[in-house]
Amino acid sequence: MGEDAYWTHLLDLLSRASPRDCAAAGLGCTRRTDRACGAPGICALDPVAPARGEGPVAGACGGFHGEARLRVEFSADDRHRAVFLRDERTGVARLWVDGEPVAEGGALDAWGYWLGDRHLVVRAEGPPGHPRQQWFPGSVTGSIASLLIHDVLRQRSRVLVPTDTENWTEPQVALESDELRVYPDSSARTADAPDRVLDVEESVDAPEPGCMACGLVAGTVPLPGGVVLRTAHWIAEHCVGPLGAGTLVVKPLRHVLHMADLTAPESAELGPLLRRLSTAVTEVTRPEQVYVCQWSHAGAVPDHIHFVVQPARREDMDRYDAYGPGLQMAMFRADRYPDETEVNAVCDALRAALAAGVRVPGSRVTGGTVGG
Repeated sequence: MGEDAYWTHLLDLLSRASPRDCAAAGLGCTRRTDRACGAPGICALDPVAPARGEGPVAGACGGFHGEARLRVEFSADDRHRAVFLRDERTGVARLWVDGEPVAEGGALDAWGYWLGDRHLVVRAEGPPGHPRQQWFPGSVTGSIASLLIHDVLRQRSRVLVPTDTENWTEPQVALESDELRVYPDSSARTADAPDRVLDVEESVDAPEPGCMACGLVAGTVPLPGGVVLRTAHWIAEHCVGPLGAGTLVVKPLRHVLHMADLTAPESAELGPLLRRLSTAVTEVTRPEQVYVCQWSHAGAVPDHIHFVVQPARREDMDRYDAYGPGLQMAMFRADRYPDETEVNAVCDALRAALAAGVRVPGSRVTGGTVGG
């Protein structure tokens, strides 16, 4: 059968298992705080289940472990399960929630916990550039950890990355009414001194206050042309600056200030995405070149990172007598914005090109206007 096939089959079974199934299979269990624990016989609800010394009334425990590399955690109502499989070499865990992979390629801890029956919380690799970050043998997250919050209702995840002033040495999340309260460590939780408070309905892809890029994603800032493309981790929109019709801005959905803080899944998606968008811009606008650049340093302060995918047209280079970074600088100085009708037309053409995956005949932008 082979080891890979064995684990694949086991993960499929566990993704459909109930707590009673896990108990009957003889997996080790962990105490559950939301139910009473009784005598050894309480777990033996199935005749084949071995007697064990801990377990809740009516349904075994909330967490189970087979080998050192395998763990299963059930939500409070037992409807959802998270399966962790740890890589013995790296210590990094892969995660499945209700049979679907979550945060593929991310550096996750080998365990997590549920907040009620909706949110799963898992510690993840912390930001490499944090001033207090340290790495130790066997450490997955580092001394300063990030947090993954997965919302099973919306089937989306968000990674919370601590800022340079947030020292998340032992980050914890508590659910209070309609809020998720994020604490840097256990002492802060005891003192009820959270670093962040998130609305439950905004816990995934919540915008950063005052960030224009986040506001465009959230829809609180007007976006001519609408969203051109959205993937699991990135979004492409028409540039709201004076860089001409057909120029796209490509940015991560979450608020990220540094390339070094991108997660592995975000990084893996980026290269193919930029190529795909550059191809669409080439097909629709027919420029001499497509510039792809990333500055994200607004007012000399790190900003929500974003890549500019800009068609470099001969008429623009002639008009401003510049090319490369100089062309962008000249266009910003001229402060000429494309007409919203142009922007809407080119975004429609780009969406069509992306959907088709090939050149859209007769649909192109020439000299800043959409034509045949």
